[in-house]
Amino acid sequence: MHKITLGKKDYSAPSSWNELTGEQLITWMKICAKDIKEKDALRLATICFYNINQKDFFKLNGAQEIQLLDTLTFLFDPKPKLNNWVIPVIKTLYFKKYHGPAGRFSNITIKEFRYTELLYNAYLVKQEPELLNRLIAALYRPKGKTSTDNDVRIALTDLGVSARTESVNKLSSEVKDAIVFNYEGCRNYVITRYPTIFPKSDKSQKGLSDLIVQIKEIAGGKFGNFVETERTGLYLFLDHVRDEMAENAKKK
Repeated sequence: MHKITLGKKDYSAPSSWNELTGEQLITWMKICAKDIKEKDALRLATICFYNINQKDFFKLNGAQEIQLLDTLTFLFDPKPKLNNWVIPVIKTLYFKKYHGPAGRFSNITIKEFRYTELLYNAYLVKQEPELLNRLIAALYRPKGKTSTDNDVRIALTDLGVSARTESVNKLSSEVKDAIVFNYEGCRNYVITRYPTIFPKSDKSQKGLSDLIVQIKEIAGGKFGNFVETERTGLYLFLDHVRDEMAENAKKK
């Protein structure tokens, strides 16, 4: 965390994406939606994140202001790097609570990753609000009776996603933007971690190809039949694919 002292008061603000709170991310999405210059956006973020009184901020001299603004320039990183999941719960219509995934997607299955990627890719191409709502409805789900310690959410189903889409539609645009931004940061972490599975040619594009091919190739082996393989944890599955690719490369 960045820490500063102005007069007799101490202030602190995040020094990287993964130090942001959910509230700060939503605030940043609100600022990004404004039709203002980059420097003005950074000024607003500085005032909000450090929680500095506006009058005190504008009393700073030029050098002090530049030094303070420089502490938050990470906000303009071209590639999302936020891989903590900073909005763990959303409250929707009739005060229903839906729970999101863990940071870095550490508790999702390969099925969920494939499902959300298909929705994310379709949204990038079509920019239809309905697709965005379905993506969020897939990520955020109510608690289930058979929840595990690392994932309290009910299982992912098409029917459940459809049932939650109307409630998700009531969320503010900045909350939706924050969730998508967080999703992009986590998926970028996954892609970067497995360069042999997701080569640079894929990473240069925002969307990934459908992972159904890899799931079908692995099904019937170590993880069981197709349905059982779909339920395999994301990292366990991708580790296996990576190791198999390395073994096959040695045999050539």
